[in-house]
Amino acid sequence: MDKNDFEVLLNKIKQSKFIEDKIDTFGGFTNKTVQSDKLGYDWIEEYLGDVLVKQTYVEQENPVGVADNPFNFTVGVQLIPNAYYMYKDERYVYVGESKIAKKWIANDFEKI
Repeated sequence: MDKNDFEVLLNKIKQSKFIEDKIDTFGGFTNKTVQSDKLGYDWIEEYLGDVLVKQTYVEQENPVGVADNPFNFTVGVQLIPNAYYMYKDERYVYVGESKIAKKWIANDFEKI
């Protein structure tokens, strides 16, 4: 390795350390798995600090929101069209638009 190659390598190491320090300053990388907007799939969410930088669909091993494994309706749950939900021990299909539940709206569901 000649002096020029050594300088190039040294600069790459310094740049890498600078990037690593910046990532740490922003809070580092974290991953979170959450229910996606598609039945049978989760999102693997990747964050840099508090900022979402990537979402990837991953198939669920035991799909949730289907007839034999419905979601439990709670405020804050992701509402997915044609997904099944349990509410007050009754099974329903959601017929509205995809959104986050703020309250129970009976007209948005069909009892099964």
